[in-house]
Amino acid sequence: QVEDGNNMYYKDHLEISGFCVNGMMDKAGTYEHTTGPNGVDANCLVELKASMTQTVLNVSRQICNDPEVQRAGVEKCLYEFCDQYSFNSPFDGDALACLDAMFPPQYREIRSYSNSNVKKFVNAARSAFCSVIAPENLVDQCETEINEADGLNGFIQARAKYITMITLPDPNNCITKWDDLPEELPKVEDKDGYMITQTGVLVEYYDDENDEWLTVKAIPQNVVCGNSARWKFTCNDKDYKVLFEKQLRFTQVKTYLTPEDESIALLCPPTSGVKIKLQRGEKEETSF
Repeated sequence: QVEDGNNMYYKDHLEISGFCVNGMMDKAGTYEHTTGPNGVDANCLVELKASMTQTVLNVSRQICNDPEVQRAGVEKCLYEFCDQYSFNSPFDGDALACLDAMFPPQYREIRSYSNSNVKKFVNAARSAFCSVIAPENLVDQCETEINEADGLNGFIQARAKYITMITLPDPNNCITKWDDLPEELPKVEDKDGYMITQTGVLVEYYDDENDEWLTVKAIPQNVVCGNSARWKFTCNDKDYKVLFEKQLRFTQVKTYLTPEDESIALLCPPTSGVKIKLQRGEKEETSF
């Protein structure tokens, strides 16, 4: 039985059976009691669904730095974030494991959730996010800053603060010269034993005689010195004559697994295309 200013409340709501399951009883919210089967009515469910969905959107838009992301695109954007940035994290480049930690599968279905579940999602996202973007000795600090920020705005603030710490590859193991680029993208073994081709771009020319595209160089992501998302290379027509005489194409390669893997649909999502600018010019002679 509930105290209420309306003396007729109890008689008018004999079927009352519970509250929205959030672990709290709001003294001013006595008219929000549930009246449906099992103590949960449609209004209560809608409120809890909206709470989780909006929280997922809010967090994901900040992590992905994309305010236009809708619920249907959340998994794709988070996976691509992990694919780009998780190589030097505890996930060792396993984008799927990173996604599952950042957006646990049990919270992906659009249904009703308790407030405690919404908080558990935020905690999971915060922990995984910070383990990706922050150096190991700053992960706890990153989580604290997000937790103490106004609302959930800490995610975008942490991204702006820490993201530059992970976009720079190892200066002792990065590529600056065209001649040092490999002829194919390297493969790494994930935790399940799958050989995964690293994300990157293939520079190819068309072989007229054999009617096929041949790769000249591969530009792997995360091994290019400086900003791995923006790179510039120069080659000469003496050593790479085909690039100046043949038809060229640039093939963007994303991480993939074998078709037998159940996650193939997630691991082969559409993605923003790489932008290429070609500039031809004479070699500059410089004397000092």
